[in-house]
Amino acid sequence: MCLALFIGSKKRLPLTAWDEKNPHVFLTGLEEKDRSAGGHFTLPHTYYAGSHLYCGCGFSKEGETGEELRRVERSFSELADILRRALHRGGEVEIYPVWEGEQEKPVEGRQKITLADLTRKDFKFRERWLYAIGG
Repeated sequence: MCLALFIGSKKRLPLTAWDEKNPHVFLTGLEEKDRSAGGHFTLPHTYYAGSHLYCGCGFSKEGETGEELRRVERSFSELADILRRALHRGGEVEIYPVWEGEQEKPVEGRQKITLADLTRKDFKFRERWLYAIGG
């Protein structure tokens, strides 16, 4: 089972495509199976965020060491850059990490974080928590 990472935004965000030859964080619109995840957000625009692994598993530091941990940290840094641009455009953003197949389950908690939190070495997402980052 894969981790899925969803983004809610006050403003529209530019979509990007997955590039297998140059794997980086990318944003797409929601697929039909993910539409229920959009209902957890307080913001109008929702997206799926993929990592260097294509899925959201590249946003999980659990058990990672060495080079793979560095790739995960790079995915967090790239995500922070995408969200920073959204915030500079006058937006707010929310992040919702959830295991695939659990998109419809209720949010278990809420937390306000900063972009700096995202790039801290000890930061880890809690599944089914809704993270808010203000502008």
